[in-house]
Amino acid sequence: MERTEKVLDEVTVMAKKIEGVENVTTLAGYSIVTEIAGSSYGMAMINLKDWKERNISVNDLIAELSEKTKGIADAQIEIFAPPTVPGFGNTSGFELRLLDRTGGTIENTDKITKDFVKN
Repeated sequence: MERTEKVLDEVTVMAKKIEGVENVTTLAGYSIVTEIAGSSYGMAMINLKDWKERNISVNDLIAELSEKTKGIADAQIEIFAPPTVPGFGNTSGFELRLLDRTGGTIENTDKITKDFVKN
């Protein structure tokens, strides 16, 4: 875990030097890709400044950070952008929640849901 945290610290320092990065949050011991916990896994979430405050795109940032981190020994670093719409992923489809605020029956909610999905 100590080595993972050290690598995450290195990535954080590199990311914060890139124009447009607002903050970096890291988590050692978890893989967002495989959803597995383990001391050799880690992840960093990089938040960018508002478009008005930066001139770098997500793809430019990924390219720059990939270049900067390729020299980190003993680590396999993958950098990717999250889906642009919450609930809609690159591999997971989308998520929809239907809420009945009328206080109706479950049977009515079921009928409305099925009608909605049909259309």
